[in-house]
Amino acid sequence: MSIPLQFLSEMDMCEVEVHGVKVTVSVADDAAVIDKKITELRSLMRQRPVMGLDIKKADKSDRASMLLLCAGSHCLIIPNLQTLFFYYPNDSNVSGLEKLLADRTICFVGIGMNKKNYLDRSLGDMMYNAGVEVGHLAARVLQKRDLETRKLHELAAEVGIDDIKPQSEVLSLLSPADAKDFSEERYELASKLSEMGCNGRPNAPRTSMVFCPADSRVFSKREIKCAIHDVYASYLIGNKLLGMVIEKRMS
Repeated sequence: MSIPLQFLSEMDMCEVEVHGVKVTVSVADDAAVIDKKITELRSLMRQRPVMGLDIKKADKSDRASMLLLCAGSHCLIIPNLQTLFFYYPNDSNVSGLEKLLADRTICFVGIGMNKKNYLDRSLGDMMYNAGVEVGHLAARVLQKRDLETRKLHELAAEVGIDDIKPQSEVLSLLSPADAKDFSEERYELASKLSEMGCNGRPNAPRTSMVFCPADSRVFSKREIKCAIHDVYASYLIGNKLLGMVIEKRMS
């Protein structure tokens, strides 16, 4: 079954509020749509060439299953990476993604960048040296070595961003509309978030973020909020840090 491109590019989009920002999120697994969305993301980096980057793997898998990119007030979720490269191995649109990740004029920021060793060879080649740990960036810019090991909400507070909450409080990301009748669906939602690696229990330890099942192509707003929590926080922090560098250079 095929959906015409002019409709496909407008589907699988939603607006969610994360870290106090209304973010437009697109989910795309078609090569042509991905290329269009990447062009849109590039246009949002004219002032500061910084982009949030994250890679997630499916549960019980050793390979990357999802790529997330954020810039400005937009995020792109690319699921089914293995399928993308299998069906479009030589597609020029896929090469657009390769060119983006290989662009050394862009500062890609994220967490766990030095631990993304579960990538398959094709994505691994694209990701070679792409991305800097947001904690390391903060330590370099602010000249505070201890920031390298800080958590996202601690880094955010360090640069004056107050709306970034710990991942353990992911349930608080739900808007009143999303959380309607929450008392009745609490355990169902907590179970779903647990599958994704986001724990709904107040005092439960944080687990690594995973997506299950690996071949998911449609996600709820709750799942999208959970998915972009870290990558959008990384973008906000990285953008603020590079802004400090630019201001210092101009002063």
